[in-house]
Amino acid sequence: MKVAICIPCHGDAKAWFVESLARLTTATMKSSRGLELETFVCKGSRIHEVRNTLHGWAKDWQADYILWIDADQTFPRDALLRLLLHKLPVVGANIRWRTEEIVPTALVEGSGGKLEPILTTADKASKGPEEVASIGLGLCLVDMAIPVGDSPFMMGENGEDRPYFGKLRAAGAKIYVDHALSLEVGHIHETILTFPR
Repeated sequence: MKVAICIPCHGDAKAWFVESLARLTTATMKSSRGLELETFVCKGSRIHEVRNTLHGWAKDWQADYILWIDADQTFPRDALLRLLLHKLPVVGANIRWRTEEIVPTALVEGSGGKLEPILTTADKASKGPEEVASIGLGLCLVDMAIPVGDSPFMMGENGEDRPYFGKLRAAGAKIYVDHALSLEVGHIHETILTFPR
């Protein structure tokens, strides 16, 4: 099985991300599960174009899965293995936005079809993956067999990920969030430090 690790970058990758990626790669290759990994990195400011480029490279490499990882995430060494064990078409982590307020990226359809955020909790983590309408792409495994076209990303009102998940769902794929893994994933947040006034 071939897994393309696709990493969009805007600026430089964070040190904690590099450490997480190295550990994930080592643990995955030591697992003896017959996995073949390739890492693709694309840098740019237009995120939908960067993701389309990465998707094309993964397709050309004939990947079975794409593991999307943002370069400002931390994650456990067995993250990919755990996602693969679910045997789901689309499964990933609920990523917290880089704000002081806790805002999750995972969304479910509420009343009237409006998308509403759902929190990851220890209780939910004990119940296995939960079907959702959309999740972020900070750490997300996607089956390449899902027909989404050659350039599946475009900028929408709320970024590039929601239209992508819309295409996945339109193609018949169900999307899941792994709450247990989500509790072990971090979003690297930088603040400006000043002297108090």
